[in-house]
Amino acid sequence: MRHFVRLIILILINIRICSATQQIPDLLLIGKDTFYLYSFPLNDLNLNKAPFNYGGYSFPHTGCWRGYQAIWEIKENKLFLVSCQ
Repeated sequence: MRHFVRLIILILINIRICSATQQIPDLLLIGKDTFYLYSFPLNDLNLNKAPFNYGGYSFPHTGCWRGYQAIWEIKENKLFLVSCQ
């Protein structure tokens, strides 16, 4: 019985881990280089609603729960928001 309980716990833990969807990163452009940002600067603005509308959904797919992918660029030591997709 003890082995059965351990097996069930391991299965439940693995199901939880396997069901996660990696989120698409924001992009940071510096010259000709592109970097992936897994910190999302627009989230720090604490907007009341998502800045984009995807029909009846608040997100385009499960890889993008925040509803957008921001593209940032550094020019002349300043950070600019180029676009959001």
